[in-house]
Amino acid sequence: MSLSKDWAPPGETESDLWLERSNLDGMMLGCVAYGILFVLIVQALQSLWRKPRTGRRSWWLIIYVICILILATVGAGTNIKFIEMTYIDYRNYPGGPNAFTFDLYGTPINVADFTAFVLVNWLTDGMMVYRFSMIWNFKPFMIVFPILIFLGSVSMSISLLIGISSPGVGFWSASAARFTIAYWSLTLSLNVILTTLIVGRLWFMRRQMHSLFGKEYTRTYTSIMAMLIESASIVTVFDFIFVVSYARNSNVQNVVLPALGIGQAIGPMLIILRVANGRAWNKDTAAGTRTATGLTWNASGRKNASNTVVPLSELGNKSFGTHNTGSVTKTEGGFNSPSEYDLRAKTTAAAAEEAV
Repeated sequence: MSLSKDWAPPGETESDLWLERSNLDGMMLGCVAYGILFVLIVQALQSLWRKPRTGRRSWWLIIYVICILILATVGAGTNIKFIEMTYIDYRNYPGGPNAFTFDLYGTPINVADFTAFVLVNWLTDGMMVYRFSMIWNFKPFMIVFPILIFLGSVSMSISLLIGISSPGVGFWSASAARFTIAYWSLTLSLNVILTTLIVGRLWFMRRQMHSLFGKEYTRTYTSIMAMLIESASIVTVFDFIFVVSYARNSNVQNVVLPALGIGQAIGPMLIILRVANGRAWNKDTAAGTRTATGLTWNASGRKNASNTVVPLSELGNKSFGTHNTGSVTKTEGGFNSPSEYDLRAKTTAAAAEEAV
């Protein structure tokens, strides 16, 4: 049996049907993003719950991941419920599903959906600002501007939430549009700036490592930079598509918005996985030192287990100063054996892997 256009909903044009399709497609794409995020969250919680070598669990990270899970689940669930209300429960609303969406966008279930996604955005942007500050050693002149952008996006999102929850305003009104474009533009700018500055610092450290130890110990930087660029580009591309389509009042906005609301947490979750596996930048690294257990050689050429302290802040210098590693004292600019040099390189490379 062939399909007939006569079976289409009566009184709806092709543009009306495209609008309805975009809402359904957006919900499905948001579910895909939720599935990816859920898998990453489960992996992160498993890694964080395992007792680390230090004997202490990072409870604040566990709570952070659980909060992301709760908010993402609430956002995805309420979005599905609003779609059910639009196309099933209140299908005969005067004007059809599209009129229901425009007139009742501020219904509590949909406001809860939007609020959950905004809170996820606060947590993910806040995490990125914190990691950026740590990588740049909390230098005030570097972190003030990103913090101001973050606070600006928070204030714009609060104004947007107040606007869409007010009767008769809606998401597509002129007043809400100003806050919407400002909010997502600030979020987009923040992600681009932070990713660029983080990758720039890693690139600089990679060059210093290359000049000291050669290509073998710079691969970590390349993989980290690739991960950052790839994870940030996902959110950046979706964010850019949404801002442009929303400003042009295109139905594409309905396709990308649910996925953007959930998928924005994927990048920070990848970072937390590195933290949970002991491969992320910590306070010791930010302060410029890293302690690692390894093998050194004493004066007689025998191996000794000891702790090697490598000051990353001195990567730009050809000399490391004097560092005592048990029975061997490293003098400025010198190593007692090629194996010691190789150990120092490996230890410094391990510290480099701490970079997000």
